[in-house]
Amino acid sequence: MFQNLPSLKALHAFEAAARHCSFNAAAAEISLSPGAIGYQVKQLETSLNISLFFRRTRQLELTGEGKQLYKAINHLFRELDDEVTKILPNKQKSHLTVSVSTYFVTRWLSPRLGKFLNNHTDITFRLQHAVNNPDFTLDDVDLAIRWGDGNMPQSQSELLIEMPMIAVCAPALLDKKSRCGNLQRLPNTPCYWINQASINGMHGCS
Repeated sequence: MFQNLPSLKALHAFEAAARHCSFNAAAAEISLSPGAIGYQVKQLETSLNISLFFRRTRQLELTGEGKQLYKAINHLFRELDDEVTKILPNKQKSHLTVSVSTYFVTRWLSPRLGKFLNNHTDITFRLQHAVNNPDFTLDDVDLAIRWGDGNMPQSQSELLIEMPMIAVCAPALLDKKSRCGNLQRLPNTPCYWINQASINGMHGCS
């Protein structure tokens, strides 16, 4: 019975990596190193004799088989988590699902997440990778962290951190008299126009 099932640890690592499309974000969530996540995923691919990810530069993308397996594993893990919560004696767990970009998780959230989880053991914490404007009437999330000015319809925004940044580009692109606005007329300009971060997003200057 269950002879074709891979190890639960490998499936757990794969589910987190597939949900975030990132080994780093998956590692932060389940308290392993990115290398350990990659190793578990590779072991899973070897045992199944299939490729689960296209490994591109700084990006993971699920293969067709990977998408199929992720859909099944994510559904089963959610059901299992709900059932385990129900049978815990005298302990009701709350679920908190946070929608956030992988960059923000690895750069800011992950170093703080461990302390939060240790102090709130009654909360089941879930991370969901997303960068688009959240729709809380449709998305299964409780909180979304976005770059921007906080002006999000049908939601309440609160400033999380301020992150002043500067515009950068190749030195040869500009002369000493060039101004910020001039870059708008240049095609494919390698610059980022960013003001400050809020809990609901980042917006650029124009």
